[in-house]
This record gives sequence, structure tokens and C-alpha cells, in this order.
Amino acid sequence: MFFLNNGKVTTANVLLAVGMIGFVLFLTLAFQFSQVLQARSDMHSAIAGQDKQLEGVSHIREQFNALAVGTLKLSRKGDKGAGEIIDRLKQMGIDVHMPSEAPMGAAAPMGAPAGMGVPQRLTPP
Repeated sequence: MFFLNNGKVTTANVLLAVGMIGFVLFLTLAFQFSQVLQARSDMHSAIAGQDKQLEGVSHIREQFNALAVGTLKLSRKGDKGAGEIIDRLKQMGIDVHMPSEAPMGAAAPMGAPAGMGVPQRLTPP
């Protein structure tokens, strides 16, 4: 603290010190707030960028589903190569079901291999 020549602290000196501490605290909080706003803006931009990617993923998933169901149909008709592909998919943990045979309560859309749920878009809180 600031002392006068006689060693006493005045009200002006106390107010100056408290004012400086308050100003530094205000600057710190303002900086933190601006950082939070910038991070929030970056997060919104990242989420908005997911839309195009999710559309591409959905398109690829639909194509894979069509191929998998077609391969399953060929396998059921006796095609050995298609049967090997279906077996290989099962080894990788992908169960292929006909659209009418989808397990009840499955998260995947009808005709989709099990374990491949619908992609979800993240939404900010």
C-alpha cells in the first residue's frame, strides 16, 4: 500500500488499490468471456460443417445397404461367392438382414446391417 510521510494510509490510497484490483479482475473476466465466446463460435462452425459430411455418410450407407441386401439375396439363391461375402461380413460383425427381417427394436434403419445406426447430428446445448 501507499503510505504518506507520516505513515498513515488515506482513503484515497485504499480506493486506488481496490480500484486497481477491481480493474484487473474486470480485464481478466472480460478476456475469459471473449475466449468462451470464441470457443462457442468455433463449435457452432464445426457442427455446421458436419451436415455435408452426414449427407455423404447417409448416401454411402444406403449404397452399402443395397449391396449387402442384394448380396444376401444372391447368397440365398445359392451363389457361393455371395455366401462367402456374407460370411466375411458376419466375421466383421455386420449382420445383413432383408428389409422385412430387421430385428425388432433395432437402431439401424430397415435393410441396414446391424450395428450401423442412423448418424446423428450434434447439437449445441
